[in-house]
Amino acid sequence: MITQQADNQSRRLQYVRLFTIIAAGLVVVSGIHFSSILTSGPETVNVADTIYHLVAAVGFFICSRLVKAGKREVIYLLGVIGIIAVLYAAIMGRGFNPIMILIDGFFIWQMLNLSKAGELT
Repeated sequence: MITQQADNQSRRLQYVRLFTIIAAGLVVVSGIHFSSILTSGPETVNVADTIYHLVAAVGFFICSRLVKAGKREVIYLLGVIGIIAVLYAAIMGRGFNPIMILIDGFFIWQMLNLSKAGELT
């Protein structure tokens, strides 16, 4: 029983690290978009991409904090992040992005598994 609990806490910490790394990566991507705004001028697409990536980064950072605290609300926040990604792609005319949906769905599935194991309350 103690070993199973330690394994689940280890899995939780892995997701904390993963969500934090994703958030940091999105900040880097938004920084790249921001630097292109500074060099070539504020185009609508670059400004929108910068804002979207910053919002997504904040969302994933909040997810990492929720997982660390063992809160089940991370599942709902991941769903919101997925919906925002689909809406943003549709609004920007980029079409449906199945990879983002699959990744988001995978994270939701893993968080549901942690919730069933009693690690998220």
